[in-house]
Amino acid sequence: MDLTSEKYLHVIVPVHKLEHGYFFLKNWLAQVANSKEIYVTLIYDGVQDSSLEALQNDLLHLDASNIRILSGFFGSPGQTRNQAWPLMNSRWTAFWDSDDCPNPTEFLTMLREADAKQYSFAFGNYSSHDLRNGQHKTYNSRNPCSVIRRPGIWRWGFRTVSIIGQKFPDTRMGEDQAFLISLRVKFRKTYRYQKVVYEYNIGNPSQLTAGTKKYEELLKSIDAVMQQSIGTRNPFSFSRILLLKMILGGLKNSEATMKVRFTNRLYQFIKSSVRGKLD
Repeated sequence: MDLTSEKYLHVIVPVHKLEHGYFFLKNWLAQVANSKEIYVTLIYDGVQDSSLEALQNDLLHLDASNIRILSGFFGSPGQTRNQAWPLMNSRWTAFWDSDDCPNPTEFLTMLREADAKQYSFAFGNYSSHDLRNGQHKTYNSRNPCSVIRRPGIWRWGFRTVSIIGQKFPDTRMGEDQAFLISLRVKFRKTYRYQKVVYEYNIGNPSQLTAGTKKYEELLKSIDAVMQQSIGTRNPFSFSRILLLKMILGGLKNSEATMKVRFTNRLYQFIKSSVRGKLD
């Protein structure tokens, strides 16, 4: 892959246990193969199944010069994505999951419109697909409350110069929301595209967020955010409310022993907000 000149969109994809999502990845890679505007970095994290060899063979058949594969043992989606930072040489960057169905055409249209209006961040509508019963549901990008409830980093595009120097926390849940918080994104200054740019699959048995230790990982993401500044003095800023949502989500859904720890983080959040330490 030629990385000496700027590309338009760099898509970074962490891969882990791909056996349940290989069909989806193969399908959209075929759509973007040899694109002049999109280049893709697939980063395998400790994968031991046969999908890596199968994908390498498929890419040979596609003869796709715009798709790169990296592999190693990184331990989390956040740390896996961070491996692509030295390769960033694009106007825009996106983070897609390996077992979903992005719409590359609509995604590029969203970014071109955001580009024309000089936005640094953009996100579009997305749909969910429940693999267990085939049900579909669409979520819009117009309502701030809806976006905070389901931010979905895979439906976002980031102007690359706006994320240089920021890293994902080394965690397995909530790392995407922590990354958004660290960017101090302002909802009113983000381009909102009103068409579906991404289909998110749910019910996949290999999804990391289905594990029993997910709230331990969520707590790590919260702690990573609370150690840094998260935004403006506006108590209703996107960053503040998103962090509060993470804490309340853990408090509501975790087991009793974890609830104590999430309650402590809620206390810290309120106390620090009053004193201005999160500004």
